[in-house]
Order: sequence, then structure tokens, then C-alpha cells
Amino acid sequence: MTQKNVVSWTAMLVGYGHNGFSEEDVKIFFEMQRNGFEPDHFTLGSVISSCANLASLEEGAQFHCQALVSGLISFITVSNALITLYGKCGSMEDSYQLFVEMNTR
Repeated sequence: MTQKNVVSWTAMLVGYGHNGFSEEDVKIFFEMQRNGFEPDHFTLGSVISSCANLASLEEGAQFHCQALVSGLISFITVSNALITLYGKCGSMEDSYQLFVEMNTR
């Protein structure tokens, strides 16, 4: 592919995540950022879901901060991924709090 964009990066991330390659998904996310591309809500939702599959609460919490700073937290794809992350990692209080704070359910 001669020209990559956030859509092509996201397609790659989603493919890896949906096929059980969660660690690679996170690595590709960082490679995307190193190449100067900012994630959209689909990209961020995908990498957060991969953190949930890895039960990587610490890494997922960093993506939560990124969602807050970027404003992508307002997208349901990101919020749902974070709720799942915290739930799978046993942090039910955080999961429930995010659910309560969602504008759209």
C-alpha cells in the first residue's frame, strides 16, 4: 500500500484484534502513532478491546486517559470498550461508573 491513513491502520488493527492477536494489535497501534497518525474512535475502541482481551488494566487505563484528552470518550465504541476492559479486569466499580456517565446507552 503506497499511502496509509487512519482507515487503513484501523482495518489492520481490527483484523488483528478480531483474530486473537491482541498483543500485535497494541504494537501496531503504537507503530501507527509513531508514523504520525492519530486514532479515531474505531481505532481507539479496537486497541482498548485488545487490552481487555489481554486483561491489561494498566495499559488500558492509559488508553482511557488518551480517550479523555482527545475527546473520543464521547463515542459509544470507546465507552463500550472501556466498560468491557474494566469489567474483564475485575474493576466493576470503574466499569459501572463509566456506564452511568455515558450520554448514550
